[in-house]
Amino acid sequence: MRVLMFTLLFFYVLVIPVGICALRDRYPNWFHRTRILLWLAGLSAFSWGCTLGAILIPCYLGLYVPRGPELVFALFCGWAYLWIAGFPVFATYGILRLFCRPSCRRIE
Repeated sequence: MRVLMFTLLFFYVLVIPVGICALRDRYPNWFHRTRILLWLAGLSAFSWGCTLGAILIPCYLGLYVPRGPELVFALFCGWAYLWIAGFPVFATYGILRLFCRPSCRRIE
């Protein structure tokens, strides 16, 4: 059970947010206007499914008995786990892009 939780935590905190930032740098057209809404919805659904799966799969296997509050919170707020856990990476990426992007001015 601990291995599953630590693996999910590692993916939620580092791998997925860094991967999203790398994709944003590599393929900026994938993140334009309405496509960004598809990314947000898809990653939120992924987060919700993984969060519920991390609780319900061990429950069905008899390895874990969930308590009511954690199950309800995962059911209603599981979509936000990825965004909360990845916030430090996204904030760092945004700050670096703000200060390290090429200048928009023409040098004459």
